[in-house]
Amino acid sequence: MGRTSLRAIAMAASITCLICGIARADWTDTFDNNSYDQPTWTFFSSPSGGTASIVDVAATTDDYLQLGGGSGIVIGGGLVLGESFTNVGVSGWVNEKGDNVGAYNLTDHLLLARTTLTSGVDGYGLILDWELDGIELNVIKFDDGSPTAGGTPVMFFTDTANLDQRLWVQLSVVGSTNPVLTGRVFDAPSGTLLGTATYTDNSGTPYLSGFSGIGAVADGTSGYTGTFDNITSVVPEPTSALLLMISVGSLGMRRRSDTR
Repeated sequence: MGRTSLRAIAMAASITCLICGIARADWTDTFDNNSYDQPTWTFFSSPSGGTASIVDVAATTDDYLQLGGGSGIVIGGGLVLGESFTNVGVSGWVNEKGDNVGAYNLTDHLLLARTTLTSGVDGYGLILDWELDGIELNVIKFDDGSPTAGGTPVMFFTDTANLDQRLWVQLSVVGSTNPVLTGRVFDAPSGTLLGTATYTDNSGTPYLSGFSGIGAVADGTSGYTGTFDNITSVVPEPTSALLLMISVGSLGMRRRSDTR
């Protein structure tokens, strides 16, 4: 997370529930046809004023979700409420638009798991930290909106030529006494594994359940623009979590290769 704190989420004043309803246990949202597959997306930003909208890609059904916040808005995100997960795998495309470049246009992208909005934002996350000299992967725990623990950051791009890449990311959280977080990032469209970050949460009280979703953090002074697609949350068996995550990732990458 570096320079930017998630503490501001605790003050999130603008929470917009799109449509109330019950989500199924395993869910996917493609955002295609300019609509949400999941009716219980709940979006937040801090300070208030952030936006969440589906970008309608002309002449195709291959739309995507964009989180936006202007100057002074630090962070925004969204969770699919209605189904709480324990062991969980979250995956999807980030930097879908492929324009996360420039000194004042860098946005860190997150996947969220076992996350709640009861007292700010509490839970676990995968973060891709865009820097001017590369992109860094990590998995983190955040309490009351601030990152408090996490793994060792992994820099998987070390130049500026790859900052505009669309990337496929996976986050798994398995276990209860000391939950194990595993984050992976893959190249597109080859599916090459670019980096893996891990963390075992033995720092205080673990988060045992919560909701899945996404987030975007401003890494400069001009707000943020985060773009996402094909977000999926599944309930794996503890012994087969990795296998299921790789399977879900392969399907998502194959679909993207076919439609682009």
